[in-house]
Order: sequence, then C-alpha cells, then structure tokens
Amino acid sequence: MKKMQRIFSLALALILVLGMAVSVSAVQTVDVQTDGHVYNVYQIFTGNQTASDATLTDIDWGNGIDAAALLAALKADEKNGSFYAGCTSANDVAKVLSENYNNESVKNGFANIAVNFLTNPVMNGEKALEINDNTQVVDLAAGYYLFLDVTEELEQGHAHNPALLQVTKAGNITIEKKTTVPELEKAISDGTEQGVQKVDAMIGTYVKFQITSTLPTGMGHYSEYEYIIHDDIPVGMAVNADSVKVYLMVDGSFANKKLVTAGYTLTTADAECDVFGAAEEPTNANGYSNNSCDLEVTFADLKQSITLEGGETVKVDANDKFFVEYDALITPAAAEWMYNNVVVLHNDAVLEFPNDPNWNPDDPENEGKEPPKGITPESDADVYLTKVIVEKVDESKRPLTGAKFTLKKEGAVMAPVVSYGERFVEATEFAEGETKYWLLNDGTYTKTDPATEGIDTSDYADVTKTYKREVYSITGEQEAETPDEITVEVGETGRVSFSGLGTGTYWLTEAQAPDGYNLLDEPIKLVISFNHETGAFHYDWRHEGAADALSATMTIQIVNTKGNVLPETGGVGTTMFYVFGGTMVLAATVLLITKKRMSA
Repeated sequence: MKKMQRIFSLALALILVLGMAVSVSAVQTVDVQTDGHVYNVYQIFTGNQTASDATLTDIDWGNGIDAAALLAALKADEKNGSFYAGCTSANDVAKVLSENYNNESVKNGFANIAVNFLTNPVMNGEKALEINDNTQVVDLAAGYYLFLDVTEELEQGHAHNPALLQVTKAGNITIEKKTTVPELEKAISDGTEQGVQKVDAMIGTYVKFQITSTLPTGMGHYSEYEYIIHDDIPVGMAVNADSVKVYLMVDGSFANKKLVTAGYTLTTADAECDVFGAAEEPTNANGYSNNSCDLEVTFADLKQSITLEGGETVKVDANDKFFVEYDALITPAAAEWMYNNVVVLHNDAVLEFPNDPNWNPDDPENEGKEPPKGITPESDADVYLTKVIVEKVDESKRPLTGAKFTLKKEGAVMAPVVSYGERFVEATEFAEGETKYWLLNDGTYTKTDPATEGIDTSDYADVTKTYKREVYSITGEQEAETPDEITVEVGETGRVSFSGLGTGTYWLTEAQAPDGYNLLDEPIKLVISFNHETGAFHYDWRHEGAADALSATMTIQIVNTKGNVLPETGGVGTTMFYVFGGTMVLAATVLLITKKRMSA
C-alpha cells in the first residue's frame, strides 16, 4: 500500500501507567499560528487522567480512528512494521510509541499512517469542531488527539500544515507553521545569482535566462516530493535545448554550484500545461504567451538522490537551491506584430510542488486523483526590442516613394531584422476607430472627408473611393558578402521601418534617391541606448560630428530636394546667337546682290 508520509510534532510521549485513574475532561487552550488555516480534531486514543496529571491510563481506541485498519497498516509498514508485530490493542500500540519516544522514524511513521484512517471528528454541536487562527478554548475528553489541517483554499505560497499529535492536559497546544513552500525567481543572466529583470536584444541574437528556486523545510516527511519548474517563453523566442544546464547550489551558495547530470527529466517541447494564466493575444505593445510549457525541469521525487558532475550522488535539503540556465533565440516572429511600438517579450516561470502532507491516496474519494499541488507566483524576465522608422518626404512634406535605404550595424548580422513598408489599399469596411483615406489628384492621400463643408472636391481623384493603410513585410536585398547590412525600398506612403533592433551604433545610407531628387550626401549615424531600470530606449540620429541631433525619437524624417536645372552647351542662349548671326549674314548677302543689279 502506498503511504504518504505525514509531518507531525509529538509534544508529549504517552506515559503508560498500569494503575487506575479518574477520567476527567480537559479544558485546552489552542493557539493557531498558521495564518488562517483551519483544523479538525480526531481522538486516536481514549483513556483516564487525574485532575492534576497528564498521564494517560486505561488506553483504548478513540472514536476518531478506524482501529482495525490502522493496526493492520502499522504491521504492514515496510519500514517500521516490526515494532507493531505483536500488537493487538490500543494499549500495545501506545506502549510502542512510549518506548520509542526518541525514534523519529517510529513517531513520524505512526502519524503518517494514522492520517489515512481517520473517521469521526470531534463535534461542536452538529458540525465538526473547527479551530482557526484565533486562540480558542476547547473542552476535550481525556485522550490522545490528532489535529488535521483542513483548510479548503490555501493562499498562494502556503502549504497544508502537517498533522499534530497531542495528549490532553499537557499544557497549551500551539500549532505553528511546520513547513515552508519553495520559491522561484526568473531573471536574465549577467554573471550573478540575482541577474537582471530587463534587457534589450536584437532579432537573430541569443538571450541567456536563469531560474533560481529554493527548497522547502519539512520535505523529508513526504513519501514523495515532485518538484517541477515550468517555463513559458513568448512567440518570437525559441529555447536552445542543447544549452539547458541544471545546477545544485550547495547550501544555497552561487559560488558553490555543481552541474546536475541525473535525477531529473528535461522537456523542451511545446507541451500544453495549465499552470499559467490564459493565453495572451498579440498586441502592439507587449509580447504574448502561447500558454504552453516551453521548458520543464521535473524532479519526480526530491527525496531520492541526484547525481552531480563527476558521479557524486547527494540528497538535497532545505538549505540548497537549484539554478537553471539556458539560451533563447530571438526570432523574426517577434517583429510580426511590432508595427508601431517597442515590444516587450514577457518570459514567465513558476514552480509546481505538493502542498498537502496529509493527503490520503488510499481514500476512495481520491482514487485516480493527483495529490494537491501548489504553484509559486509567476516570475517574469522581459526582453525589449525596438524599431526605427524612416520617413521620406519632399520639401512640402509630402511622402516620396522609390528611395532605397541601407541600415548597417558593425559586427552584427542584419539578415534576421524585419522591415516593413506601408501602402494604401482600397476598402469599404473599416474597424472602429480605423482611419479612412482619399486619393488626391497629385497621387497623395488625405484623411479629410470630401463631404466636409468648404472642401474643394476637384482636388480629389474620386470622392467615392476610400482607402486604408496596410503594413506589409519587405524582403530585404540581403547580399551574402555583406551580412552586416540590409537594404529596403520605401513604399508609397514614404515610410519604411526596421524592426527587432537592440542597442548599438547603426548607419543609415540612402542607396537610391527618388526619380528627380538628389541623393542624401552622407550617412546618418544612429545610436540606440537602453535603460535597464525603466525599460526605455533612447534614440540619437545625427550626421557624424554634428552638434545637433536630427531626431531623438524612433522616427527620422528625411527631406529630399529636386536637382537644379543648369544651362547646357548648345542651349537656348547659343541657339539664339546662331539664329541672329545667320539672319545678319543672309541680309548682307541680299543687300550685296541688290547693289550689283542696280549698277549693271
């Protein structure tokens, strides 16, 4: 039979006295110090006590336990069954407990098994007596009692308290918190145990994450202690399974962490799990979860030994910690919904653990069920990506199309960076709040409704047609020999964006000007910096060596001017000169012929 160990404190050993005593009731003061937990009380042994002595005599089974089932289970216990081999009565079992007062295994084992066979709780009128965190005075018949934590809804970070065994008249009963629950914190690695919570990154690069988790007190009293680290990363990131490392921080020391090589299972598949909240939908401002466990580290039973690098086997205790480290790649999917804002990729982790040492696996009502579990609060570590927008306009600030720009970052591969253009598409249906546009005769678009009073509709190409802005992905002209730069062409709205950038120095060069316009004469330098405390990016656009910045936002507007029309050789000036000269020569010839005729 599977046995769930139960944690308990045996405040007073049963003292067996063969003489007679007077049976009296015991007024007990019970002080609960476990933050809102509720307890029922069960009588395990009944007996007699004098008015001034806690000694329990004439011991028999109480009405709160299935005596036959308990005695059979005690004898069948693989670890301590031999102690009860000759027991046939309650008095025999009490004698075993008294003679083994200092044997933790025997004391703990009795409580662990007794919890499985509880029957009738002590009543308070028509309801079971409930003891909570307000000090109570209760009247109990002489005997030996088990206090069971029956709290229905545990606060986050709580576990059920283990069963407490007490004999009446042994002083006030204080129920203290006997176990703790583990804790977890996720961060981004910076070489320290703490790490950082915010970091910037660029598409195509890796971010190293770390998860630190503690171990609880009282774990040794569970028959099994399953311990599962669940990690959920957002769309736009991918775990590198080969990079996952699990370390044991011996005595909680980061400097003394040792690689764990066996004793756990690792899962990096996209498996569905219900430990996280509802899946989030993508938005322009935040990364989103796909509500799955992208990484799981599972210790099936932390009571068993684990193996460290070098073959050493150890058993963990409450002073130790686990430290998990892995790399995650920022993929182009992170930018697919990053049209207008900075993106924050939220990375969540939780720890799942058993939280009820009193749960009875042999109860028919629990057949086919898993033991109750607790889950730590979600711990987040966020990766920030940004974009930059280039606007191409003429001197009247009207958008220009046809320009090509190259963005370069020294020492970084730009191929994964995603670029977006904008265009107008004819539409008749619009979402609430979506902007309508109309096409003008000069090829530009306006948000002004032609039906507006005072508007000259002759400027409109067609007042019956409406348009909406559409963002589309641009395929960069990525040259194999220049992986550190990407070239894109500006769309008809004059805007192009480079999404998925991180901090660093970039160079923006105009590779092709719109037809009839001058090419930008020199590259523009962009420096992107990041505040790890606030999660804010800062942008500085300027010409190399210039004192004044061109822009301090993610958007830069570049004005193109038309080329000047210069006079050419053979132009109108010399042509007129030749025409005038020719005319004069012709007139002189006519005059000379006329004179000759007159003189003849």
